Amino acid sequence: MTPNSNHYCESCSYSNQDGSSYCGGCGKKLAQLCPICGSPNNNAVFCHNCGQALSEEVTSGWAIIGSKETTPPPTMAQNTPLPAPGQIGKLIHFTLRTYRLNFVSFASLSLISGIPLLILSIYISLIIDSSIQSPEIGELEQIVEPFLLQDVMNQLNWQNIFILISLIILVWITSILSTAAIIFGAAQFIQDGKVSQVLCIDYALSCSIKLIGLSIVLPILLIIPLLLSFILIGIPLLVFLLIRWNFAVCAVVLEDKGVINSLKRSWFLVTGNWWITFGTVLVVLVLIVIPSAVLGLITNVISSFLQNFLVSHILEGITTIVIIPFASIATGIYFLGLRISKESELSGTDFESS
Repeated sequence: MTPNSNHYCESCSYSNQDGSSYCGGCGKKLAQLCPICGSPNNNAVFCHNCGQALSEEVTSGWAIIGSKETTPPPTMAQNTPLPAPGQIGKLIHFTLRTYRLNFVSFASLSLISGIPLLILSIYISLIIDSSIQSPEIGELEQIVEPFLLQDVMNQLNWQNIFILISLIILVWITSILSTAAIIFGAAQFIQDGKVSQVLCIDYALSCSIKLIGLSIVLPILLIIPLLLSFILIGIPLLVFLLIRWNFAVCAVVLEDKGVINSLKRSWFLVTGNWWITFGTVLVVLVLIVIPSAVLGLITNVISSFLQNFLVSHILEGITTIVIIPFASIATGIYFLGLRISKESELSGTDFESS
């Protein structure tokens, strides 16, 4: 960290010498004052109020979410900085290595949303299965008569509707928490060389209100582009905004931004890097779709051979749980590299030499 210029302790008002890390009166750690806005910050890399870089390590590519005492992770090469925007090959390699070294941790975090999603898919299938009057619930038989939407609607009594809505809300919330936990885990691994599932979940829960608020505000902001996309002219605008706000979740999780400030932060970081970011997001999506399609094909073959309703859904659930973390890890790593690149740009230094 940069030397502390905060003379007075917030706890006991003791006047300390310049550069003091701990109070001489009560022994408590002194907050670091932001040189721009003057806000006190404890163990922060960026000011929580204005986003000003507070740590000299920010240009090294290692300081992510902790204090100076945190050492570079032993499992990562110390001479290998985070991938800069445009270094897609390096980003993919970085992401795959992070995922491989922490597969169990990230897969377990993916279970947070994977299990509710699996339950929802099974329940919907049971309703559909019941609507076509399958002779045995749990076994999918060949459909002889044409399937009509009205058949499903006839099965939706108030109890089914209540359960469906409850499961959808549960999937929505757990998906938010799972994504946040995985992003935090990626940053934690880069800094500490390990991923603590408990800490990731705890941190995701601590910013859950902001994340839920963001997931509500963002669709509202995208309503007009979504409506215009039905007549094609809104598609470019929709894609533009989605890329601009792609890192709002990262800003909430890794910088403790609020709902509006996270959108502003993402917009700021993508400025000047829109096409590079668009290309990176596109590559990540392709790398998710291809394995998903292959695993889905294998799952369908196994399911058709076993002819078992439950096994089919479990295999699909496993596929989802394994694939999902890749996108969140890649997004978190790219965000950190993008942030360092922007700080280097503002300070007039070169990313690679930082």
